[in-house]
Amino acid sequence: MSAAHRSARRAAVPLAALLTAAAFGIATPAHATSLYASADCSSSGGGHFVCVATVTGGTAPYAYSWTPIYNAAIRGGANGQVVIGVCDVNRQGSLDLTVTDSTGATWDTTGGLDCSGEAP
Repeated sequence: MSAAHRSARRAAVPLAALLTAAAFGIATPAHATSLYASADCSSSGGGHFVCVATVTGGTAPYAYSWTPIYNAAIRGGANGQVVIGVCDVNRQGSLDLTVTDSTGATWDTTGGLDCSGEAP
């Protein structure tokens, strides 16, 4: 066997071992699921509303970001699971909700409401 052939043979073994180790070294979370969120909004009467975020999947903890789109002014909870605010009576309103999980995955959705003038 020539010296060049022996050298090539020795180099191939470590490369194969590295490739095998790399293939088995890739880890994915066993229980990771897709992130999904919904926004349930309703008017509590008198030109007030409340929206609640429901999240499934992803990896807790979650960060919430609410943004008014139409006929909604947030008065509390813009960065929480529940947001409260005011709206113009007898008009529809909507808010955008973005949820981010601890891995950086995001879900964006819209919550709509009919703003009622009468208290329930």
